[in-house]
Amino acid sequence: MSGKNIKKYYMDKAEAEKNFGFTLYQGGVVPGNSLRIVEIEKTDVEACCGTHHDNTSQVGFVKILKSQRISDGIVRLYFVAVNLNFFNLDIFYSYFLNFQLNFQYQKALNEINEENRIINKLCKTFSVERSHLIETADRFFDGYKKFSNRADKLEVNILDLQVKLICKNPDINIATILSDKKDASLYFSNMDTFASELNKNKKGIIFYNDKFLYGLIGDKTLIDESELKKVLEASKKGEKPMKYNSKSTIKTNGATINNILSFSAISPLNLKNITDFFNSNNFNKL
Repeated sequence: MSGKNIKKYYMDKAEAEKNFGFTLYQGGVVPGNSLRIVEIEKTDVEACCGTHHDNTSQVGFVKILKSQRISDGIVRLYFVAVNLNFFNLDIFYSYFLNFQLNFQYQKALNEINEENRIINKLCKTFSVERSHLIETADRFFDGYKKFSNRADKLEVNILDLQVKLICKNPDINIATILSDKKDASLYFSNMDTFASELNKNKKGIIFYNDKFLYGLIGDKTLIDESELKKVLEASKKGEKPMKYNSKSTIKTNGATINNILSFSAISPLNLKNITDFFNSNNFNKL
């Protein structure tokens, strides 16, 4: 393991401050007129009375587990360190019988093994050698961002077509669509832009699955919200309370749309109760 030499020597305080500046005191100001200087070759110089190796390679493996911001300019690091030259356990135990050192050693090895497992899995997924892993991951991520943006635009185009289909079909008042999305973020982000069109044509659309329900009704008289809320409460699964929100006014593109109903329910849901409610109110399934 390569390393940098570490020099330790004493120096007059005024001379040290003149040569190295007050960055000497990263660990705090040292009292007295003489300083013990610890200089890591071409890397750092500090005033420190602590124990130090003669070369950084003697430290061995260092794994940073986490960092914590204490205050401005001060960060606490949590790490484990072990000299991998003692990988042979017989030699290791002959040098270190202390339980704590053994624990730190095992913890460091566990971190190494976990990182190796992740790296090996990524290499297998991408079908590349380790030396090409970073450039391959960068290429995949760049492609993901590009095609993700395209996919988002296509999703909005699909919403637009669905709204147009409903508005132009005289046989549909409220349409229901079983969504394949894992959450309702697509609808929260984009459906308000269709509020004016749905309001003008007195139409509505509801997206739902077993995780959420989202609806935008152009005329709130088309649906009995109180009855809907009762059905949703009866359809809720689990102990956690349902997150239900609704509004009757939407501001979009500089205009305010009134007499509208936008609602959402986030919770595990029993779909049978919900579809029964849709059917009893003659909603149209798309």
